[in-house]
Amino acid sequence: MEEIKKSMSGDMPWIIFNLCQNKFAVCSDMISGMTELPSEIVPVPTSNKALQGVGVIRGQIVPLINLREFFNMRSLDDEYEEFKEMMEQRKQEHINWSNELKRCLETGEKFTLATDPHECKFGKWIDSYSSNRNDLNAHVAHISKPHSKLHKVAEEIFRDDISDTDKEELLYEADIFYLPKILDLIDEGEELFKSNFRGIVLLVQPKGSDKMMGLVCDEVYSVEEVEIVLQGNMLRRIYSSPYICGIAHTERVDGEIVMLDAKKMMNLYPDIEFDIPENREEELQAAKDSIKEAIAEVFKQDNDSAEVAEAVAEAEEVNAEVAEAVAEAEEVKAEVAEAVAEAEEVKTEVAEAVAEAEEVKTEVAEAEEVKAEVAEAVAEAEEVKTEVAEAVAEAEEVKTEVAEAVAEAEEVKAEVAEAVAEAEEVKTEVAEAVAEAEEIKEEVAEAPAKEMKAADKLKQTRNQKNSKRGKKKK
Repeated sequence: MEEIKKSMSGDMPWIIFNLCQNKFAVCSDMISGMTELPSEIVPVPTSNKALQGVGVIRGQIVPLINLREFFNMRSLDDEYEEFKEMMEQRKQEHINWSNELKRCLETGEKFTLATDPHECKFGKWIDSYSSNRNDLNAHVAHISKPHSKLHKVAEEIFRDDISDTDKEELLYEADIFYLPKILDLIDEGEELFKSNFRGIVLLVQPKGSDKMMGLVCDEVYSVEEVEIVLQGNMLRRIYSSPYICGIAHTERVDGEIVMLDAKKMMNLYPDIEFDIPENREEELQAAKDSIKEAIAEVFKQDNDSAEVAEAVAEAEEVNAEVAEAVAEAEEVKAEVAEAVAEAEEVKTEVAEAVAEAEEVKTEVAEAEEVKAEVAEAVAEAEEVKTEVAEAVAEAEEVKTEVAEAVAEAEEVKAEVAEAVAEAEEVKTEVAEAVAEAEEIKEEVAEAPAKEMKAADKLKQTRNQKNSKRGKKKK
């Protein structure tokens, strides 16, 4: 425990790794290296499920402890199958998405599925995915581009101002380019991601010891110093496993980190150290058969110490027989490893080049489409220009007609003014005539009175004359 405390205090960094979405760590002074899980693992007859088998690492047979099984977690194989099933569901969902888009275009119904590439289940998975492997991150980025373009089709195709021809072109792009590209990349991704579910082996080997054991984890995060937050009796109340020695935090890794006591774990398994050739098939098979028999004897539950010693002795004989072959195999292995590394680099470069070529191809196709659209726009602009010229000519004619109408209106206005002046004169004459008529009317009204007065005067004169005549007769 003192050694563990010393490591936790910052004198020794810890290797932090992932195990079924949980963070674990082992002290680096117990780790001699790390490597990928061997492609060939020899199972051993034992009731302990956590012992995945033995594999050849660095020319030595190493017991491989599956930490998922050790802590009763879900296996990587099951997790990969779930991942594969999830990806198949995402594929079918986008096939259904495309079919629904066509159906809504044909029937005129409203399209209710996601048009935002970040809102569908696959888009949310793409946005949240992150890995320490650059090739996986790059592949997810490649899937994201055609996925966004596919959903963009649904945004564009239901615009009010889009023509039927443009709708057909967008639908063609979705069917021929974007959807098949997404499906192909998902298929490629399933194989590429499979290697991410293979496992990493942490080689546990105490200093000064020839004994080696492999701890199989999912992925290594980092190697750094940690800060202990829980240990001792308080830890035992939470974790009953004697192989958990503390809980720690770091600045770079989120969440709690469970610290394992690798030395205690090594005491659970026997020391098996056999070297076997890796490039001689007959010797390899013979060595494996001998090793398997020796391991079977070692792992029998009812073995006594004599049987174990005998099995170990047999194993040592096998070790001596194949030691020379192993030396040669190591040289070949180193050369093959270099070649494989170079091939992987070339493969990665080729994959990136192919991806870039696909992007360029897509961009060229888009550029051709833009070119065609620009040509159509230019033709439409020329038509509009002609229509505008005709409209300007018609406007000029209308302007001339309006000017003529204004001139005519001015003439009519002058005539109306003259007519008004004449009417005013007539009005004055009529007023004078009315005044004269009034005078005549008065004269006419006064005429009878004058006639009666004249008649009375005449009568009076006649009476006077008659009176004078009467006097004369007397």
